[in-house]
Amino acid sequence: MMTLCLFLTYGISLKRWDELGILERELALYEKLSKRGIQVSIFTYGDKQDLDYTRRFPGFRIFPAYAHLPKPKNKIGKFFQSLTFAQKFSAFFQEQDLLKTNQMWGAWVPLSVQSRLNKPLILRAGYEAYLFSKLEKVSRIQQMFTYIVSRIAYQKADRIILSSQSAKTFVLKTFPVESSRIDVIPNAVDLSRIPDLSGYPVQLPHRTIIIGRLEEQKNLFNAIAAAATTSIGLDIIGAGSLKEKLEIFAKEKSADVRFLGTMSHSEMIQKISQYLFCLLPSYYEGSPKALLEMMACGRAVIGARVQGIEEIIQDGETGMLTGTSAEEIAQGMRPLIQSPELCREMGAKARRYAEDHFSLEVLQDREYQLYQPFAKKPVCLV
Repeated sequence: MMTLCLFLTYGISLKRWDELGILERELALYEKLSKRGIQVSIFTYGDKQDLDYTRRFPGFRIFPAYAHLPKPKNKIGKFFQSLTFAQKFSAFFQEQDLLKTNQMWGAWVPLSVQSRLNKPLILRAGYEAYLFSKLEKVSRIQQMFTYIVSRIAYQKADRIILSSQSAKTFVLKTFPVESSRIDVIPNAVDLSRIPDLSGYPVQLPHRTIIIGRLEEQKNLFNAIAAAATTSIGLDIIGAGSLKEKLEIFAKEKSADVRFLGTMSHSEMIQKISQYLFCLLPSYYEGSPKALLEMMACGRAVIGARVQGIEEIIQDGETGMLTGTSAEEIAQGMRPLIQSPELCREMGAKARRYAEDHFSLEVLQDREYQLYQPFAKKPVCLV
């Protein structure tokens, strides 16, 4: 049996995933792999509270860093402490056959384990961290740090998983890495948990929905302005630092906006089913799971014509692509507002597209095959 150690994104715990309503979604792939004989260990940045999740996920071994060490109070202390994890937890890491990152951020921890214990490493990046640091216009110091970590990780990883072809193109242009070591495996949706609702009547035909963090990347101010000009209601699932400003802006625009907070994955899927179409107007994305799940529900999606979205939506077939301005978003919404039948046709095509390209059943097999070269070879006893 192979033992796979999944490293959560730096600073993230299972409890945090649970609070965001994405825990089951994020672990669905590893539940499938565990049923195929892979023993999954999860290294988290939580405390003893993360150990409580062993009752919900009995097939996983959960190892929270701060269940074993006191957590420093400041960021610098936490970072330097993380550099010691490979040594402090070497007994745990020695038991692992294969290391895998959940995202690039925090890759220095598995890299140090790889160096110390000579363990193979699969680097997964659901979004390209250095590219996002530039798009988000973080400080130059943080951009440089992200570049250095990314460069080392891409060079040292035994295999690399990226979620989109555009991410692979960027990596090949930016970092000295061989194309042959990169596998493009998009994010997956568990269709067994998402019913096809494309032919069913909807409860909220005069509203639309956005799922995402309340941050600048998601382009919510323009979405609210667009909703105001089209007189359609807008529901937003998510949390973030811009909530108060968005609420004030919605009132100023006299827009019918409801902020629904976070939900569990099952609640979110049920909510999506209530709308004729969904909205994803972000300025940029990686491989957005929310978009894939909207399509899997059998819902047409209006998405921005940007990286991470335009690779997924087939314009005029499974959804509509628009610009990112309020006027362009409103223009994209009007045909769907006026034609429920067009929404249903696009929604049915979106479901079929999700089945063909993003099914967890198919993509987990690609992951499983990727792990096989790193499996322990059986010992021949003579």
